[in-house]
This record gives sequence, C-alpha cells and structure tokens, in this order.
Amino acid sequence: MGEKDIAETKIVIGENKIITRKKLFEDKANFHKEQARLPFEEKNKDTY
Repeated sequence: MGEKDIAETKIVIGENKIITRKKLFEDKANFHKEQARLPFEEKNKDTY
C-alpha cells in the first residue's frame, strides 16, 4: 500500500457517513487551528 492508497482509505463514521483518511486529518488539523485561536476559558467551558 502506497502513501496515496493510505490517504484514500475510507473510514465509516456513524451510520451513513464515509470519509477518507486524508479528509479526517484535514478536519482534525482545522479543528486544532480554530481551538488555538480561542481563549483558554472558551476551550475548557464544557469541562466546568
């Protein structure tokens, strides 16, 4: 399996949602970028 094949591996999320591994990691990176912009209190408001 080449690197491209691994990136195109399909992942099932929930009942009817299928995404590629590449898309999953792009979404994860975007989430972390958004979280980095938030103040500390906003990041942790669900834990209090």
